[in-house]
Amino acid sequence: MRYIKTPFANSGDKIAVPVQQQSSGLVSMEAGYTYDYERDKDTDPDAKPIERQKMNYLLNLVMECIQQYQQNGVPDYIQPEDNGGVAFSYSVYARVRYTDGEIYQSMKDNNTDLPTVKPSWRLDRGVDYDQIYPIGIAIFFASNIDPNTAFPGTEWRYTGENKTVRLAKYDGSDVSTTGGSDSVALSTTNLPSHNHSFSAGTTAFDYGTRAVSSFDHGTKATNTTGNHTHPIAGGYCTLQGGSASWVDGHFMTNLFHSTDASGMHSHTVGIGAHNHTVGIGAHSHSVSGTTSSAGSGSAFSVTNSYIKLMCWYRSA
Repeated sequence: MRYIKTPFANSGDKIAVPVQQQSSGLVSMEAGYTYDYERDKDTDPDAKPIERQKMNYLLNLVMECIQQYQQNGVPDYIQPEDNGGVAFSYSVYARVRYTDGEIYQSMKDNNTDLPTVKPSWRLDRGVDYDQIYPIGIAIFFASNIDPNTAFPGTEWRYTGENKTVRLAKYDGSDVSTTGGSDSVALSTTNLPSHNHSFSAGTTAFDYGTRAVSSFDHGTKATNTTGNHTHPIAGGYCTLQGGSASWVDGHFMTNLFHSTDASGMHSHTVGIGAHNHTVGIGAHSHSVSGTTSSAGSGSAFSVTNSYIKLMCWYRSA
């Protein structure tokens, strides 16, 4: 097809052809050229000549529409004022060029919304951003790229600095909530119940033989005791008396006697200054107990190994 660089009668005088059929038989968009234009103008008073200005209009209109397809590949969006004041109803997948110069595709039948209304229309750029990057998607960049500039017609927000990603609930109720820290300090409630025990022994050491201190007890006396008697075994004695004796001449008696008590005495003992030696011997001792408190409770880092990227999510 030859490129129509300049539509016919582009700068010529033109008169618009009415849309509705004319009772006068004049040309219209609905009826076109009527039979009156075929009549013999020399013999038939109803004959009508072809109007030059209206022909210019029709040829110019056709060529302008063809030029639109040649230049844009799609027709311009039909404005209500070009359709009798009524919004044109587009079918699904119809493509048009809007006043902003963008190409849009209809996403539904009987579409009377403006091309800028989503999701009734989508931008048709060969790459469908809405399908590749739907609202809510998060993407990472390894360089400083702003998707608001890289993907015109979309809106993105930065997720924030120095954040890691944690999966949200399945129902999405906690999406975009934040928390956590790169450092933490433990308290006693974070530790399991426990204690510390130990056992130890002293090293073996021979203290040898040691002497007690010297002390003089002086001279001491024992108690007085030892007084006693001795018995004397008895015998028989026969006495014979005479005429001048008072004893019966045949008198006999048995004699038994003991000695007087004697022998009571005591002793003095000199103890003298002296000491004693004690053998201690080699030995050891066992020791047990608990340790004292330790630690300061200072916070420590729990940051894992990481690589930093830029993260954006689409908001609109």
